[in-house]
Amino acid sequence: NRLGGEATPHYFVAHWKEASSTIRQAIADSLISRDDWTERLLVAVEDGLVGAGEIPVTAIRTLSRTENQQIQNRAREVIGRIRDPNVNKLQLILDKRKVALNGEADLEAGRAMAEAACLICHKFYGKGASVGPDLTGVGRSSLNALLANIIDPNQVIGRGYENVEIETADGQFASGRMIEDTPTRVTLLSAGDNRQTFAKGDIISLEVTDISVMPEGLEQMQDEAFRNLVWYILNPPEENRPMTPALRRELVGEAPDLEALAPKKSNVDWESVSLWNPEWKVECPETRGAPEKLAEYEGRKNVLKTFPYWHQRGAALIREIEVPANGKTSIIVEAGAAPGDEWMLRVFADLKMIRRQKIDSEEGTWKTVRIDLTPFAGRKIPVRLENYAFNWDNETGYWASIQVVNEP
Repeated sequence: NRLGGEATPHYFVAHWKEASSTIRQAIADSLISRDDWTERLLVAVEDGLVGAGEIPVTAIRTLSRTENQQIQNRAREVIGRIRDPNVNKLQLILDKRKVALNGEADLEAGRAMAEAACLICHKFYGKGASVGPDLTGVGRSSLNALLANIIDPNQVIGRGYENVEIETADGQFASGRMIEDTPTRVTLLSAGDNRQTFAKGDIISLEVTDISVMPEGLEQMQDEAFRNLVWYILNPPEENRPMTPALRRELVGEAPDLEALAPKKSNVDWESVSLWNPEWKVECPETRGAPEKLAEYEGRKNVLKTFPYWHQRGAALIREIEVPANGKTSIIVEAGAAPGDEWMLRVFADLKMIRRQKIDSEEGTWKTVRIDLTPFAGRKIPVRLENYAFNWDNETGYWASIQVVNEP
């Protein structure tokens, strides 16, 4: 079979498990070079032939930035949520790479550190918990990959490993990975294999957050302990692989290119966006022409355009509001949707969802929504208005005005 033939992606997938990290990088780069080959890669992830955590971050990021929106959405559904790396954390990865390479590692000390710091959430060669992915097969193909997963765990969040937060009617608050979601109950799994089950009828708020269940901060341990941990995970005695020069070269690889990995320069006029309504902070991905401040849209002047991050994270307008102790306080929002579009306006006050309303164009572009804040009288509370995906099709949100009013 010649390279580039129809059987090529199937051949690559069939030999994925036996390939080294260097070869996997080359395979991934090839598979994402053509849309039909990319589909074969994503099917292989769904079928378990390729682990989502085994795909190099550079390839995942390319999929997240592709102009083919269908592939971008499909990759997000199959692999998980992707966000641009934090430049400061990229520098920290380079610094910790030097720590890992500066001195000999004590693998037995590394084993003890892994049991204390990692296996309370991860399995590794049969030991540990199942809160996060099994480290035996994912996330440690190279020093760069392992450091990225340790230091910036929220850069790529595998599907099903998002941190879910729940609040119940009796004031309980819990968070963890959702391992059960039935019509009657939800079960969360947190560190130490701690399971908590809640009846659906008792839940007043369930939020799939934009962070991983894995906490940040492991890089703060002392250099020697960090070096021991990293090398134990990279090449544990259980694998019985002598540390030859060739193996070390494969595991260490090249230092990541900080400039290449850094987010691209923004094309959004964020200064203009921030001036749309200076009292509200705008959270919105740079996608589909959003965010943008429009001089005029459908009969309204000074309009803000937004679009959700993905199907479980909306764009948002955020501020704190001091609710007067007297009178009736409301937020009056004029929000709109383009012809044929529809999206969900979600309103959170004091971290609780207090309103959901579909915004569509069936009766005209604009809807006026009044949100009562009187129950929070006499308090200063955080408020969040979300342009949330209704069915992840045409979800562009338009905001004409937001007013906070107090009436006797």
